[in-house]
Amino acid sequence: MCFFPILAQSPSEKSLPVGFILLVAGISMVFFIPGLIMFLISRRKKRHCSKSVTGTIIDFGRAHTSSGSAYYPIYEYTVDGKTYTSGSNPASPGRMKVGDRRTIMYDPNDPARSYIKGYDNRALSILGIVFMAAAVLLNLLSLFCSLLITYAA
Repeated sequence: MCFFPILAQSPSEKSLPVGFILLVAGISMVFFIPGLIMFLISRRKKRHCSKSVTGTIIDFGRAHTSSGSAYYPIYEYTVDGKTYTSGSNPASPGRMKVGDRRTIMYDPNDPARSYIKGYDNRALSILGIVFMAAAVLLNLLSLFCSLLITYAA
């Protein structure tokens, strides 16, 4: 039985499975493209930010989202005598606290580009993979349902 019973009402229409697959493929791009972008940004950061230094969490910023507030750590680190301050991706304040010392990965060609090792890069990679996996699963589900519609007749 297909998960979309309304589509199974007229299995004799040969264009229905193709149209359904194209519709779901288009919708799944809404997940796949942002997921791919997040994953590539994460990989690019990891490739470029090859030097490390110890930094300090100095504060937490607050971002307003549709589901409430998200907090992100603000950290400070010093490279070649110059101090940089940067923000991170939203985090649970319980994981870090002001004064914590963390390893900061930075780009030697642009020390202002950085991330907290084991935190920023991983979160962005995981989110990217989850979005891409959702797109692939949605496409597989549409293909499965289309095959059921086509061969159920």
